[in-house]
This record gives sequence, structure tokens and C-alpha cells, in this order.
Amino acid sequence: VRRGMIRYMYVIVDLSKAMEESDIRPTRMTATVEVLMDFIRAFYEDNPLSNLGILYSKAGTAKTITYLSGSPKIHLKAAASMKTTGEGDFSLQNALELAYTSLASIPQYGSREILVIQASLSTCDPGDIFETIDKLAKEKIR
Repeated sequence: VRRGMIRYMYVIVDLSKAMEESDIRPTRMTATVEVLMDFIRAFYEDNPLSNLGILYSKAGTAKTITYLSGSPKIHLKAAASMKTTGEGDFSLQNALELAYTSLASIPQYGSREILVIQASLSTCDPGDIFETIDKLAKEKIR
């Protein structure tokens, strides 16, 4: 696998009602935010020229928390403010489509990636998620 020197990555976070479960103390949401903040710090230490963005999915929709940026401070501040209550169902397809719209325009000299943090055991999608995954693979978005 040939790796690009510059990485463009979106992190998709599940903010559905599944994040309110307390099987991880105090809740999945709190644990996820802490792990996400650690990941952001490590990502920029290892990839100082790269860009990261954060998306979320809840209530069957996907929204952008932060756009692709080279500033870890923006993402850390946004992640810290994510400690909210979960709502509705997770939609992986909507989140992947939102990430695709941004990553498709990025030049291929960089590595385009999506990382999903999902607590829900299922996904509530409006269409065929396999078509979305195939579209991402054709564009070489990992």
C-alpha cells in the first residue's frame, strides 16, 4: 500500500441513543469523547501536515462538527463540547455520504480516509449502504 505523505481524514462519531448506555463507566459518550481527544492529539503528532474533520450521526441524519483542518485545537475544542445526550438512530450511510462529498474533491496525492466510531449495533439508512461503500472504494477513499 502506497501511503500519501498528507492524510485527509474524517472521523464519524455515533451520537445516537446507543451512546447513553452505561456498560462503560460513566457512559459510552464520555469514554468516546476521551478516546477521540487522545486520537486527535496522536494524529497530529504523527501527521503534522495532515487534515482532520469530525462528523456525527444521530436521529438518522449526519452533520459536520468540524471541517477538514490542520489545527488540533479546533477539533479538541469541538470534541470536548460533544458531551451531550444521544438522540435517535445512527445512520452510517448518511455519514459516509457527507464525508464523501468533502473527500471526493481532495487531490489523490494525499491519503483520503474515514474512521467510524459507532456504538449502535445497527444503522438506519435511507438506501443501499453497499452502493455507498462501493462508491467510496472506487474513489480510493479508505
